[in-house]
Amino acid sequence: MHSSKRQPVRNVFVMAVLAILLVPQIVYPCTHEYPDYDVMENHSLRSFPDASTAWDAIPAQITNFYNDRLPYKTALRSFLARANYALFHDSLSSEVVIGNDGYLFYDNPEDGDPIKDAQGIAQYSNEQTQQMMSAIKENQTIADSIGASLYYFTIPNKENVCFQYLPDYYTKVNHVTRFAKLQKQMQANDIASYDCIKQLMTSDQQVYFKQDTHWNKRGAYVGTLAYLKAVHPQLDEAWLRNV
Repeated sequence: MHSSKRQPVRNVFVMAVLAILLVPQIVYPCTHEYPDYDVMENHSLRSFPDASTAWDAIPAQITNFYNDRLPYKTALRSFLARANYALFHDSLSSEVVIGNDGYLFYDNPEDGDPIKDAQGIAQYSNEQTQQMMSAIKENQTIADSIGASLYYFTIPNKENVCFQYLPDYYTKVNHVTRFAKLQKQMQANDIASYDCIKQLMTSDQQVYFKQDTHWNKRGAYVGTLAYLKAVHPQLDEAWLRNV
Protein backbone atom coordinates (compact mmCIF):
# COMPACT_ATOMS: atom_id res chain seq x y z
CA MET A 1 0.00 0.00 0.00
CA HIS A 2 2.71 2.42 1.01
CA SER A 3 4.59 1.85 -2.26
CA SER A 4 1.44 2.27 -4.37
CA LYS A 5 0.76 5.66 -2.77
CA ARG A 6 4.22 6.87 -3.74
CA GLN A 7 3.81 5.94 -7.40
CA PRO A 8 1.54 8.89 -8.38
CA VAL A 9 3.94 11.29 -6.65
CA ARG A 10 6.86 9.82 -8.59
CA ASN A 11 4.91 10.07 -11.84
CA VAL A 12 4.10 13.72 -11.21
CA PHE A 13 7.76 14.42 -10.40
CA VAL A 14 8.99 12.68 -13.57
CA MET A 15 6.42 14.55 -15.68
CA ALA A 16 7.43 17.85 -14.13
CA VAL A 17 11.14 17.23 -14.85
CA LEU A 18 10.36 16.24 -18.46
CA ALA A 19 8.22 19.34 -18.89
CA ILE A 20 11.02 21.57 -17.57
CA LEU A 21 13.43 19.97 -20.05
CA LEU A 22 11.20 19.71 -23.10
CA VAL A 23 8.68 22.57 -23.01
CA PRO A 24 11.30 25.35 -23.37
CA GLN A 25 12.86 23.44 -26.31
CA ILE A 26 9.46 23.45 -28.04
CA VAL A 27 8.26 26.94 -27.11
CA TYR A 28 11.49 28.92 -27.61
CA PRO A 29 11.94 28.41 -31.40
CA CYS A 30 8.32 29.48 -31.89
CA THR A 31 8.73 32.76 -30.02
CA HIS A 32 12.41 33.72 -30.38
CA GLU A 33 15.26 33.68 -32.83
CA TYR A 34 18.53 32.22 -31.62
CA PRO A 35 20.94 34.94 -30.43
CA ASP A 36 23.06 36.88 -32.86
CA TYR A 37 26.53 35.84 -31.72
CA ASP A 38 28.05 38.75 -33.59
CA VAL A 39 26.39 40.78 -30.84
CA MET A 40 26.69 38.56 -27.79
CA GLU A 41 29.77 36.33 -27.97
CA ASN A 42 32.86 35.83 -30.07
CA HIS A 43 31.88 32.59 -31.82
CA SER A 44 29.37 31.23 -34.29
CA LEU A 45 26.71 28.69 -33.40
CA ARG A 46 28.32 25.25 -33.21
CA SER A 47 26.97 22.55 -35.55
CA PHE A 48 25.58 19.09 -34.82
CA PRO A 49 27.96 16.16 -35.46
CA ASP A 50 27.87 14.69 -38.95
CA ALA A 51 29.37 11.66 -40.66
CA SER A 52 32.84 13.25 -40.73
CA THR A 53 32.96 13.80 -36.96
CA ALA A 54 35.41 11.58 -35.07
CA TRP A 55 33.73 9.25 -32.58
CA ASP A 56 35.59 10.65 -29.57
CA ALA A 57 34.57 14.21 -30.53
CA ILE A 58 30.82 13.52 -30.82
CA PRO A 59 29.87 13.95 -27.09
CA ALA A 60 31.62 17.33 -26.81
CA GLN A 61 30.16 18.53 -30.12
CA ILE A 62 26.63 17.56 -29.10
CA THR A 63 27.12 19.34 -25.76
CA ASN A 64 28.36 22.49 -27.52
CA PHE A 65 25.48 22.32 -30.01
CA TYR A 66 22.85 22.30 -27.26
CA ASN A 67 24.73 24.80 -25.07
CA ASP A 68 24.57 27.32 -27.92
CA ARG A 69 20.85 26.69 -28.33
CA LEU A 70 19.85 26.47 -24.69
CA PRO A 71 16.41 28.12 -24.49
CA TYR A 72 16.38 31.42 -22.59
CA LYS A 73 20.14 31.05 -22.03
CA THR A 74 20.79 34.78 -21.84
CA ALA A 75 17.82 35.38 -19.54
CA LEU A 76 18.84 32.52 -17.23
CA ARG A 77 22.45 33.67 -17.16
CA SER A 78 21.38 37.23 -16.44
CA PHE A 79 18.98 36.11 -13.68
CA LEU A 80 21.64 33.94 -12.03
CA ALA A 81 24.25 36.67 -12.24
CA ARG A 82 21.90 39.33 -10.85
CA ALA A 83 20.67 37.03 -8.07
CA ASN A 84 24.25 36.26 -7.09
CA TYR A 85 25.08 39.98 -7.13
CA ALA A 86 21.96 40.93 -5.14
CA LEU A 87 22.49 38.25 -2.48
CA PHE A 88 26.27 38.28 -2.20
CA HIS A 89 27.27 41.52 -3.96
CA ASP A 90 29.61 39.46 -6.08
CA SER A 91 30.03 38.24 -9.65
CA LEU A 92 30.02 34.60 -10.67
CA SER A 93 33.65 35.16 -11.63
CA SER A 94 36.17 37.27 -9.78
CA GLU A 95 37.28 38.68 -13.13
CA VAL A 96 33.83 39.58 -14.47
CA VAL A 97 31.82 42.69 -13.66
CA ILE A 98 28.13 42.63 -14.54
CA GLY A 99 27.19 45.78 -16.42
CA ASN A 100 23.97 47.19 -17.80
CA ASP A 101 21.99 45.98 -20.84
CA GLY A 102 23.62 42.52 -20.77
CA TYR A 103 27.22 43.79 -20.92
CA LEU A 104 29.97 41.94 -19.08
CA PHE A 105 33.35 43.52 -18.36
CA TYR A 106 36.82 42.15 -17.65
CA ASP A 107 38.27 43.16 -14.30
CA ASN A 108 41.76 41.90 -13.51
CA PRO A 109 44.27 44.14 -11.71
CA GLU A 110 47.04 41.71 -12.69
CA ASP A 111 46.26 41.98 -16.40
CA GLY A 112 46.19 45.64 -17.28
CA ASP A 113 43.50 46.60 -14.77
CA PRO A 114 41.19 47.72 -17.63
CA ILE A 115 38.38 49.19 -15.54
CA LYS A 116 40.70 51.39 -13.47
CA ASP A 117 42.34 52.42 -16.72
CA ALA A 118 38.94 53.46 -18.08
CA GLN A 119 38.30 55.38 -14.86
CA GLY A 120 41.61 57.19 -15.27
CA ILE A 121 42.94 55.74 -12.00
CA ALA A 122 45.53 53.29 -13.33
CA GLN A 123 48.53 55.15 -14.76
CA TYR A 124 51.94 54.15 -16.07
CA SER A 125 54.84 54.99 -13.80
CA ASN A 126 57.63 57.18 -15.16
CA GLU A 127 59.86 54.09 -15.31
CA GLN A 128 57.28 52.13 -17.33
CA THR A 129 56.81 55.03 -19.72
CA GLN A 130 60.55 55.39 -20.23
CA GLN A 131 60.94 51.66 -20.91
CA MET A 132 58.17 51.70 -23.51
CA MET A 133 59.48 54.85 -25.19
CA SER A 134 62.95 53.34 -25.33
CA ALA A 135 61.63 50.22 -27.08
CA ILE A 136 59.49 52.31 -29.43
CA LYS A 137 62.43 54.52 -30.43
CA GLU A 138 64.57 51.42 -31.02
CA ASN A 139 61.89 49.99 -33.31
CA GLN A 140 61.74 53.32 -35.15
CA THR A 141 65.52 53.30 -35.65
CA ILE A 142 65.37 49.78 -37.12
CA ALA A 143 62.52 50.75 -39.46
CA ASP A 144 64.37 53.87 -40.62
CA SER A 145 67.52 51.83 -41.31
CA ILE A 146 65.71 49.62 -43.82
CA GLY A 147 63.60 52.38 -45.34
CA ALA A 148 60.33 51.14 -43.83
CA SER A 149 57.43 53.15 -42.44
CA LEU A 150 56.42 52.25 -38.88
CA TYR A 151 52.93 52.95 -37.58
CA TYR A 152 51.48 52.25 -34.14
CA PHE A 153 47.75 51.61 -33.96
CA THR A 154 46.02 50.83 -30.68
CA ILE A 155 42.64 49.18 -30.19
CA PRO A 156 41.05 50.53 -26.99
CA ASN A 157 39.74 48.25 -24.29
CA LYS A 158 36.02 47.57 -24.26
CA GLU A 159 35.86 49.23 -20.82
CA ASN A 160 37.03 52.55 -22.30
CA VAL A 161 34.57 52.56 -25.20
CA CYS A 162 31.55 51.09 -23.38
CA PHE A 163 32.09 52.86 -20.06
CA GLN A 164 28.44 53.96 -19.90
CA TYR A 165 27.38 50.31 -19.50
CA LEU A 166 29.50 49.77 -16.39
CA PRO A 167 27.65 49.81 -13.03
CA ASP A 168 26.98 53.31 -11.72
CA TYR A 169 29.45 52.95 -8.87
CA TYR A 170 32.32 53.14 -11.38
CA THR A 171 32.96 56.83 -11.98
CA LYS A 172 35.44 58.73 -14.11
CA VAL A 173 38.27 60.15 -12.04
CA ASN A 174 40.41 61.30 -14.95
CA HIS A 175 39.30 61.53 -18.57
CA VAL A 176 42.89 61.13 -19.79
CA THR A 177 43.81 57.44 -19.88
CA ARG A 178 47.35 56.14 -19.55
CA PHE A 179 47.47 55.30 -23.25
CA ALA A 180 46.37 58.82 -24.20
CA LYS A 181 49.33 60.15 -22.22
CA LEU A 182 51.72 57.68 -23.84
CA GLN A 183 50.38 58.44 -27.31
CA LYS A 184 50.84 62.17 -26.74
CA GLN A 185 54.45 61.52 -25.82
CA MET A 186 54.93 59.32 -28.90
CA GLN A 187 53.56 62.00 -31.19
CA ALA A 188 55.79 64.58 -29.52
CA ASN A 189 58.72 62.35 -30.57
CA ASP A 190 57.44 62.14 -34.18
CA ILE A 191 56.28 58.53 -33.80
CA ALA A 192 53.31 57.74 -36.05
CA SER A 193 50.71 56.64 -33.52
CA TYR A 194 46.97 56.33 -34.07
CA ASP A 195 43.90 55.03 -32.29
CA CYS A 196 40.20 54.78 -33.10
CA ILE A 197 38.54 55.45 -29.74
CA LYS A 198 36.61 58.52 -30.94
CA GLN A 199 35.25 56.68 -33.97
CA LEU A 200 34.22 53.70 -31.87
CA MET A 201 32.58 55.83 -29.18
CA THR A 202 30.59 57.88 -31.69
CA SER A 203 29.50 54.91 -33.84
CA ASP A 204 25.77 54.24 -33.90
CA GLN A 205 26.52 50.50 -34.06
CA GLN A 206 27.31 48.05 -31.27
CA VAL A 207 31.07 47.63 -31.75
CA TYR A 208 32.00 45.19 -28.96
CA PHE A 209 30.55 41.82 -28.01
CA LYS A 210 28.36 42.15 -24.93
CA GLN A 211 29.74 39.03 -23.23
CA ASP A 212 33.27 39.00 -24.61
CA THR A 213 36.23 41.38 -24.33
CA HIS A 214 36.82 41.76 -28.08
CA TRP A 215 35.34 44.06 -30.67
CA ASN A 216 32.95 42.48 -33.16
CA LYS A 217 33.00 42.74 -36.96
CA ARG A 218 31.37 46.17 -36.88
CA GLY A 219 34.01 47.43 -34.44
CA ALA A 220 36.79 45.98 -36.56
CA TYR A 221 35.39 47.79 -39.61
CA VAL A 222 35.15 51.12 -37.79
CA GLY A 223 38.66 50.73 -36.36
CA THR A 224 40.26 49.63 -39.63
CA LEU A 225 38.61 52.47 -41.52
CA ALA A 226 39.86 54.99 -38.93
CA TYR A 227 43.41 53.68 -39.28
CA LEU A 228 43.37 53.65 -43.09
CA LYS A 229 41.95 57.17 -43.28
CA ALA A 230 44.64 58.41 -40.87
CA VAL A 231 47.48 56.81 -42.84
CA HIS A 232 45.96 57.39 -46.31
CA PRO A 233 43.90 60.62 -46.22
CA GLN A 234 43.12 60.20 -49.94
CA LEU A 235 41.40 56.86 -49.29
CA ASP A 236 38.18 56.32 -51.25
CA GLU A 237 35.88 55.41 -48.37
CA ALA A 238 33.01 54.49 -50.70
CA TRP A 239 35.20 51.83 -52.29
CA LEU A 240 36.05 50.36 -48.88
CA ARG A 241 32.37 50.31 -47.88
CA ASN A 242 31.62 48.27 -50.99
CA VAL A 243 34.36 45.81 -50.05
